[in-house]
Amino acid sequence: MLNRQELEEVRQEILSLSEKYSFKCVETSTLEDKLRITSQKLKQVQQQIQQLELRNKQLRAHLVSEDSDNNSLNHAMALQEITFNNPMVIISYNYY
Repeated sequence: MLNRQELEEVRQEILSLSEKYSFKCVETSTLEDKLRITSQKLKQVQQQIQQLELRNKQLRAHLVSEDSDNNSLNHAMALQEITFNNPMVIISYNYY
């Protein structure tokens, strides 16, 4: 049988463990909230990255198209200048 002092020590140990457990529960809840918020932010950033990658792809396609148009225009202007400066030149050009 336990004496009073031993019973008090056991009671104090139980109270201490209960307090530590409660603290850990609160800490876990706080960490879960932080994790949830961080996960939401990560998802938003991933969506923003996808949108930016799509916009980047669109802009690159536009630049390629513009570059192609500019090259065609420059080529046509060069041909016009050649034939204007030398009307005897006959140019055969295939458009693909």
